[in-house]
Amino acid sequence: MNLSEQIAEEVRELPEELKKEVLDFILFVERRHATGGARAAGSEPDWGKIRIDTKGWRFDRDEANAR
Repeated sequence: MNLSEQIAEEVRELPEELKKEVLDFILFVERRHATGGARAAGSEPDWGKIRIDTKGWRFDRDEANAR
């Protein structure tokens, strides 16, 4: 019995609610490792396009360190 068959056998014996958890975990792992096309190209934000207007902001190192 190969690994896929072992996993399928174990899942078959689980209650329906736990099968949903297993599916959620599989989808999480796919997205995390970008397998099976789960993470589409461009799904990450393009941080270079983000602009923040910091005019008028005053940075005080002592005040920041006091927090």
